[in-house]
Amino acid sequence: MRTLTYYTLDVFTQTAFTGNPLAVFVDAQGLSDQQMQQIAREMNLSETVFITEKAGDAAWSVRIFMPQGEIPFAGHPTVGTAVLLDYLEWLPEGADKLVLNEQVGPVPIVIERGADSVKATLRSAVTPTYKTSHLTAQSVSEMMGLASDAVVGEPWVGNSGVPYQLVQLSNSQQLESVQLDLAAWRAHLGTDAVPDLCLFVADKANQTIHMRMFCPACGVLEDPATGSAAAALVGSLALRNGWFGTWQIAQGAEIGRPSLIEAGTERVGQESIVSVGGHAVVVARGELMLPT
Repeated sequence: MRTLTYYTLDVFTQTAFTGNPLAVFVDAQGLSDQQMQQIAREMNLSETVFITEKAGDAAWSVRIFMPQGEIPFAGHPTVGTAVLLDYLEWLPEGADKLVLNEQVGPVPIVIERGADSVKATLRSAVTPTYKTSHLTAQSVSEMMGLASDAVVGEPWVGNSGVPYQLVQLSNSQQLESVQLDLAAWRAHLGTDAVPDLCLFVADKANQTIHMRMFCPACGVLEDPATGSAAAALVGSLALRNGWFGTWQIAQGAEIGRPSLIEAGTERVGQESIVSVGGHAVVVARGELMLPT
């Protein structure tokens, strides 16, 4: 019987038992796709990471699975894995940069070490894009129990590695009150190529965002902190509205897991580059006994 070592972390927080939980299997070489999927279902977290090989002095190849399938990129698994690699002292001595090879491509990460915490900031491997969504204020109100005038403008689809339906609401009270209607979600998004729904309120003056993200198709009704959604959101806000710069994004308080994501977009030549960062804390270490 093979034994696999894993760690759990809380990501996008500096306090244990808040943020977004993550499991990272550090010796996953040789596992099949089916085995990784079964383990992710067993862990039953929004994402589980498998480190499959060392790809350089400060580079590792990883796979990321949700309970219902693999995804090519995700923010909180990337940030959490980078913090764990620093915690395990796997980086070369003195190094503060590493790369995680994900299905979306190589994702560069910078580590910042504080007195009591470690922060990791990734640079998205995908240039942000956006397009019009088929959703309307009416369909959003049906899915989320909102008045149709709660929606600001037209929903759109943003992508900085993973696509999301993005919907702006007029105030945080409306965002806090939303209640997902699964039957309505199935009717409007259940078979859609982009089923994940991110609702947000933006305060441009203070560069803050309050966000919630719902992904029933992935087996997670509501995610407490979604780095890939933050990347899609700030990247598309820069392209649509010209809102470049760094945002502080609060998420997860409504489900008892308050989280804080730092995400921003900058111009580099003709490209718009998205970064996502945050802290993470190691919570537990365990062993999984893999059936033969």
